[in-house]
Amino acid sequence: MFAWELEGLKRLKIEAIRWGSSYRVKVRGKTGKIVYVSNLSRPSDRKLVAKQYGISEDKLSTHLSSDYKADPKYRFYSGNHMETHIYENIQPGEFYDKLENVLNCQQKASKVNIAIGYILISKSDLTDESYFYPNTANASVFDKPVAINSKGDIRKKIISEIRAMELADRLKYTKSGYQRKAIVGFKICIYHRAMLSPLDILQFDDLEEYFKLAINVYTHDIESGKTERIRQLENNYDTINILSHEKHALYIKDIDMFLSKYQCPKLSICDSITEEERCFVDNQPRELLAKMFVYIKSIVAKVFKYNIVKYETLIRKIIEAHGLTGMDIPGAPLGTTYKLKDINQWIEEGKYSSFFDFCDQVSGTRKTDYGKLMQLLKQVPVLGFNSGKYDINLIKNDLFSALGTDNTVSVIKNPNYMCIAANDMKMLDISNYVPAGTSYSKYLSTYFGGCQCDDKIRWVCGLGNGIFCYEYITDFSVLSRTQIPPQSVFDSKLTGTKISHEDYERVKFVWEHCNMKSIMDLLIWYNDLDVKPFVKAQRELFKRFDLDMFADGVSFPGLSEKVMYQTCFSKLTKPSRKPAASFNFPEHRYLGYIEQDKKADRQFAMTIKHLNELLQKQKYLCGLCYCQLSVETVSADRINNKLGHQDGNILISCTKCNCARKDMNLKAFRFQKLLRVLIKTYY
Repeated sequence: MFAWELEGLKRLKIEAIRWGSSYRVKVRGKTGKIVYVSNLSRPSDRKLVAKQYGISEDKLSTHLSSDYKADPKYRFYSGNHMETHIYENIQPGEFYDKLENVLNCQQKASKVNIAIGYILISKSDLTDESYFYPNTANASVFDKPVAINSKGDIRKKIISEIRAMELADRLKYTKSGYQRKAIVGFKICIYHRAMLSPLDILQFDDLEEYFKLAINVYTHDIESGKTERIRQLENNYDTINILSHEKHALYIKDIDMFLSKYQCPKLSICDSITEEERCFVDNQPRELLAKMFVYIKSIVAKVFKYNIVKYETLIRKIIEAHGLTGMDIPGAPLGTTYKLKDINQWIEEGKYSSFFDFCDQVSGTRKTDYGKLMQLLKQVPVLGFNSGKYDINLIKNDLFSALGTDNTVSVIKNPNYMCIAANDMKMLDISNYVPAGTSYSKYLSTYFGGCQCDDKIRWVCGLGNGIFCYEYITDFSVLSRTQIPPQSVFDSKLTGTKISHEDYERVKFVWEHCNMKSIMDLLIWYNDLDVKPFVKAQRELFKRFDLDMFADGVSFPGLSEKVMYQTCFSKLTKPSRKPAASFNFPEHRYLGYIEQDKKADRQFAMTIKHLNELLQKQKYLCGLCYCQLSVETVSADRINNKLGHQDGNILISCTKCNCARKDMNLKAFRFQKLLRVLIKTYY
């Protein structure tokens, strides 16, 4: 029920009964039963009210109209995006009910402000009075309009706030010789949302530049529950996060809470790749590498900062669950485990400027979950195609000199360079992830289907292989030539191939279309044309198989194994780990270990109390195959077989696993046993 309708009912002396946040009127329905109506804008309801209270429909419609101005205390005005309710010659106590009724009649979200009308009286002449009309520019209750998004906001944000404040403090006196006499009027200004034309995500670049903001956009698939970032931060402005859903943009107030509920399916180094192309050209390999590494370091800094913001919730959970030791934190005393409260205290004390500053300075050890995650977040992949066989071999002397031996973490050769990892980057060869003999054009066409242009000469789609005259570049100075190379120089004596007339016409079109000034521009175009589809292709691989080729493996067989587990063994379940019945470690077996170490001349320092504690801790299960143990099958397996039976070097296992493991790594043996159990179960 609208405010003007309620005022009309009061004028007609028709009782309006409060019902929740609105009002209703008691009438007799068509069947003769007493019913209540609240939508007096409906002609059928007005007809029932007129019949019930014995007034004409015309009179009722006149009094319930928003244009009715018979009451000098109330006026209503309506515009395209704003409506105004003015009450004059009323007391503040009487106004609160009218205000609540007006706001409860609103059907959509809006913004509200209230202006106060008041009378000032002269201090020297009591007959000199001045009336100030309610005006938001002169005496507004709120400094700016208050957003009302739900019915609950009316009392919480408006009614309670007004009742708690002193309205007289909101008045602005224009003359020092006057004092307030009374507050006698109110104006309620309700601002409705204007219908703006939609904004395309491609316009966000201009939006960022205009408002000096960085806009991150996420999408969420309700069926799969997966969240994906479709637009990433590209500047150093303050960041806002938006969820794009069914042509609506929803503001994400707390990104940590959002990502903790809707975590991305897996952490991916794919997120570390910028979409900006950068080509480096230099006749000195060492200088070229130096420029490239400077650029990589700048990208690493941006990517690492972004990743810390994105995965801050995960990092905090790891620290809180496992803690960090003095070995992880430079300058911290050894022998103490530090949790999240210690880090927050250091930040408050100024030892670290922020949580990002802490993560930047504390990398952790590579054996801990925190250290592994930090290394993953800091490393930027540097990709090549057949680079392990050709490019790296060509520049390896200068490459390792530029990297430095201290910065090189690992090098994998087989026999080509499969992976060169440093602290802040990982150089990989994509040819290791595709079947042998796959060409670059075939690799791109797998994901994009090759060139999509109807006219093969007017090449504008940006897909497919570029064309360049490799054998024509006999000297670095050739790149400075300003004329397009002749068709014959694109022929290759090395491969015995010749460029077609159509391909050369394509080169000529590109030269003019891109306004190239020299052959170096053609080289940069050729390089950029390779890079962009290449990055898109590896992202497609990640989307199709939920694989991160830069973290899940360094070769095709490694990734194939993970795909196999995703597709072939999707319904596998781990064997049951139901605790076994309790028992004490058999004394005769304990005495046998003493004799074993004595014969092998090994130090024995194991207590039967320690064995019973391990049994209880492992819930009387084998620590390798997790089968239930008994007095007959239990054994004490030495973790390091070079040492004797000593407390701290013992894992409780079954006798079969103890004999079968020998010197094998615990993790590898557990994996082997799990595979055997699954094979027996399902095949």
